[in-house]
Amino acid sequence: HPRQASAWPENMSLFRRGAQHFNETRKKYGWPFFLSYAGIYNLGGILIYLSADQGGFDLRQIIRKVDAVTGTKIAASLEQLDPRIGNVGVAIAVNELLEPVRLPLAILMAVRIGSWRK
Repeated sequence: HPRQASAWPENMSLFRRGAQHFNETRKKYGWPFFLSYAGIYNLGGILIYLSADQGGFDLRQIIRKVDAVTGTKIAASLEQLDPRIGNVGVAIAVNELLEPVRLPLAILMAVRIGSWRK
């Protein structure tokens, strides 16, 4: 069997380009960018967690529904899991999905804050 070329290097180059763009943005806007990005990231995660926690959201309910559709038995291993720990995992995952909104907002805030400093 001839060995097929892997898509891994292409994916890595995409990740490297994304990291390089992030680092260039960080260098260009400095501390205002870092503070606005970190603030938006942390605030988003906290708000998502509190919404899930105070709203009575339970990760195990979603996993039970996924188990019913797919025929897996993941929920059985999570019965002992504290719902708050599951909500932390969901908050982290959803917060990561908000990156396309967070990065432009952080750049806009950094430009605005940078203009105040000058």
